[in-house]
Amino acid sequence: MPKPTYRAWIGIFVLCFTHAAQAFSVDDAKQPVGKTLYEIFSREGIEAALNKYHELKREQVDAYDFSETELNSLGYKLVREKKLEAAIAIFELNTQIFPKSANALDSLGEAYLRAENHEVSRQYYEKALAILESSDLGKATNANLKDNVEAKLAYLRDPASYRQSTELTDFLANNEEYPYGRLHPKAPPETEHWGRLAGEWDCSLEARSASGEWVQRSQAKWVWKYILDGFAVQDLWYVKWLDTPPQISSMNRDFMGTNVRMYKPKEKKWEAVWLANARNTTSRFDAISDEDEVVMTNFSGKTWTRITFHNFTENTFDWKSESSTDEGKTWTENTRIYGKRVR
Repeated sequence: MPKPTYRAWIGIFVLCFTHAAQAFSVDDAKQPVGKTLYEIFSREGIEAALNKYHELKREQVDAYDFSETELNSLGYKLVREKKLEAAIAIFELNTQIFPKSANALDSLGEAYLRAENHEVSRQYYEKALAILESSDLGKATNANLKDNVEAKLAYLRDPASYRQSTELTDFLANNEEYPYGRLHPKAPPETEHWGRLAGEWDCSLEARSASGEWVQRSQAKWVWKYILDGFAVQDLWYVKWLDTPPQISSMNRDFMGTNVRMYKPKEKKWEAVWLANARNTTSRFDAISDEDEVVMTNFSGKTWTRITFHNFTENTFDWKSESSTDEGKTWTENTRIYGKRVR
């Protein structure tokens, strides 16, 4: 498998989604059955949603998309909403319809793992692994899935193989009065453009699916603080093991990345350096800022990247990532993050 470029790992920071993010292959002429089932579930519960699925498949099979990814994506939406019983019911339906799908079995195994039913989880992971071992692993997706399944089975056999990180608590200053540091009075005033985020944030991440629809992918913690006596800003992006993509979860560790950001007055711009523990990757960005937004750019390589922090309030902010393959003539937005202050 080709070694990921720095953008691939920036993508993990940006996209940090589970393998539910495998593309929606939705036929534009058909309605997404997952959306319909979720609406019924929200009103009437999981049994009504399951009954509706069978009814639609009997009576309107050509009107709806009944693909494996529809149910898989719905199941992960319920997982993210911590509705595990309903998610398990959807994943079980998917394995009944697609009994030879290692991905469907893996998803059901993960749902049981999250529900702390380790014995049942192990059974489904073993079934998934048996299928993967007998299939062609030429595709990177299958190879990644196999790594992920093997890692989960290793954890279920020996939970000590996963060490929960203490990075979140270690990251904070040991100072009750200023736990996130403070701006130095002689620091460039622009330092406050990112320093205003000092604190802890709960973040919801959305990504654009193959169908063009915006789909919630994952939850993360984002903690910010002043460093270097208030002349620079550092942040820590943290995603728990089970919420990371297969490429990371197969490593049996939580995913985290950090940026060190400093404003350079002579150049009237920021420099930011990103480091991540996925494969010890680093990358650099320039940035410009004002009271309304901060815009990060990396114009190296064939694909340019632009990241914008905007819509700042005291307790919320928005973030978006865009890419360009024509040297900035056009940009495509692919990821959004919504931050809500915890403290």
